[in-house]
Amino acid sequence: MKKVDKLGTKTANRDESGRFPQGVSGNPSGRPKSQFGDFIRESTLDGKELVDAVLEVFREARKEKDSEIVLQSATWLADRGWGKPSQEIQGTFNVNTIIDEINKRFE
Repeated sequence: MKKVDKLGTKTANRDESGRFPQGVSGNPSGRPKSQFGDFIRESTLDGKELVDAVLEVFREARKEKDSEIVLQSATWLADRGWGKPSQEIQGTFNVNTIIDEINKRFE
């Protein structure tokens, strides 16, 4: 039997307080697939035309010595070809100290 919330809407997978129990998803089907992404892939030969367009911009900018456009287009191509580079963060910190500081600000 499905439970009913305050507005009379039937709810599933909820406890008596209306919350999702631990380990139970509020969205069991997951995020819906993007129809726009499918449209772009279908309309651009699975993205090949997009890459070709950016390559054209890159090559033209190199001829014109427009370094800003060359860098932007090269970055776009590299990010999509090999992924964005990871950024290492170095430092030492104490998690408890950080949590205490956050709690102080919200008291």
